[in-house]
Amino acid sequence: LWFWVVIWLGVFMSPLSTLLVYNLERTHLPISQDVPDTCAKIVVLGSGGTPESHLPPVQQLDEAALHRVLEGIRIWKTNPDRFLVLSSKGREGYPSQASMYSQVALELGVPEHKILLMEEGYTTETEVQDFIALFPKEKEIILVTSASHMPRAIALFAAYGVDAYPAPTHYTVKIHPGGNRLNFTPSFSALEKWNILVHEYVGRLWVKIRFEVPPLWPLNFSEGFGLEEDQSTVKQR
Repeated sequence: LWFWVVIWLGVFMSPLSTLLVYNLERTHLPISQDVPDTCAKIVVLGSGGTPESHLPPVQQLDEAALHRVLEGIRIWKTNPDRFLVLSSKGREGYPSQASMYSQVALELGVPEHKILLMEEGYTTETEVQDFIALFPKEKEIILVTSASHMPRAIALFAAYGVDAYPAPTHYTVKIHPGGNRLNFTPSFSALEKWNILVHEYVGRLWVKIRFEVPPLWPLNFSEGFGLEEDQSTVKQR
């Protein structure tokens, strides 16, 4: 009985899952401004959304998707000569995720001729394959996806010969400069964090087995959760 009580508390209490997600999301920092101008495409990976026509485009995207497309637009505005490449298909017969992204981008000022769509990918690997099929000569991109997803996405692009400058977004765990208070109250938000962790760790194990690449899952607890972040220990390309 006590074994299951401990398991239940570990799953539904947030400190451990929060620490692990924080570590996972800090594999890469938000993109810096030193990306070479020769890197012409900003690739925004798909997440999710619902093409409910009476809602404005920005309201049709789920949380992760909205963070991704907004970050892609923000980066594009720093160099409007680049192209915004929007990815992911939707249900058969309905608007693709990429087209939903494009409606948001158009509303926020990105001209149509600067938007390119990839509408065949439905997993991270098929999105990479879609990119290779459409842009076979491109070997260097700016890659936008959720911070927790970024290491796996970079590994997959690298496996297909594309070098990606990471532009992570949608950081779900943030550190207040004054330190965070650990919450030991059981909650379903902790379960959602475990879902993120399992999904990414299993996904990266699959990438390692399939492509024989490093799993990219460092666990660095030396910083101490709840303290001001030590930038020297966080990786940045």
